[in-house]
Amino acid sequence: MGGSSGASAGISHRSILARSANEGLTAIPGGSSQALSPEVNVKEHRQRLLDAFSSDDHALALPQLAADLRDEGVSQVDIYMHFSELQEACDPDDPRYDSVVDTMDLIGSGPWAKGRGLFDEELTEDEIRKARR
Repeated sequence: MGGSSGASAGISHRSILARSANEGLTAIPGGSSQALSPEVNVKEHRQRLLDAFSSDDHALALPQLAADLRDEGVSQVDIYMHFSELQEACDPDDPRYDSVVDTMDLIGSGPWAKGRGLFDEELTEDEIRKARR
């Protein structure tokens, strides 16, 4: 998983992204959808993400959705961007917030995934920055 070392070797998804405090999340803001690959069905994926987020069993539903999207051929960075939008819209005090960022750790497949990463390669900060442009 690359030869990087030190603090920049991985991504702490709890701290890398800005957070906003919205109550009653019913939609994911669409601001960064331009960063997603054109073949990604953004509307469908957002709806599936909101369904998993709203599930009574969100701690299982969110990682399962990430794995399903991976198995459907959605790229690591595209899945990450979907979850990133949800994280940015989610109030950090919402009890589901941890499930979102924990799933982002699995998507990132770095040290925070603790051997349970969804991808063989770690998602880098450079890849995320490029996708956000």
